[in-house]
Amino acid sequence: MVRIQALLTRIETLTGNSGGNDEDRELVRGRLRIDLKRSVAYWDDQLVDLTLTQFWMLLELARDAGQVKSYERLMRVANITVEPNTVSAHIKTIRDRFRALDPDFQCIRTERSSGYRWLDL
Repeated sequence: MVRIQALLTRIETLTGNSGGNDEDRELVRGRLRIDLKRSVAYWDDQLVDLTLTQFWMLLELARDAGQVKSYERLMRVANITVEPNTVSAHIKTIRDRFRALDPDFQCIRTERSSGYRWLDL
């Protein structure tokens, strides 16, 4: 059942049939712009190379900037069930992808024993 739900979520994301209006198709947080219809993220108008799992994690962090997102929450939105260390590895990769575009990138903060938060800097 979980696999079917994950596939349906991916299909909605890729086809843009989530039923949202035009305002729900883009999320902007400072220098970050997320195109929800295409499932891509831009930093200073440069494409950030992310997998779909990493994209969903980034979207969850940026959607409610400043709020701590637990490892469990990030797993749920990415439709994966893994060890917290794997979530940490995904976050590290996301940071690396942003730092490739901007060496001073520091918008994802680790909250020990809790998870991660997006900071609008």
